[in-house]
Amino acid sequence: MDDKFYIKVETYHVADRGDSANVHELDADKLKAREVVKIDIAGDEVSRGDYKEAEDPTKYKSEKTGRGPLQENWIQSADPV
Repeated sequence: MDDKFYIKVETYHVADRGDSANVHELDADKLKAREVVKIDIAGDEVSRGDYKEAEDPTKYKSEKTGRGPLQENWIQSADPV
């Protein structure tokens, strides 16, 4: 890789389900250029080499909080968001 190459990731966490249109208050040009990537930690595929059952949110239940495992469509039913 060239020293001039970089990737910049900006995140902003808001209490919604990822459906706010412009949380960063970008101008029209930046809004048109941006890419929104939604990540579903329970539904997105994980490569076989990276998969660990102990880290699978569809199987894990926290003993401390009692939360989990995540069910299908968890994003729509999660509370609190």
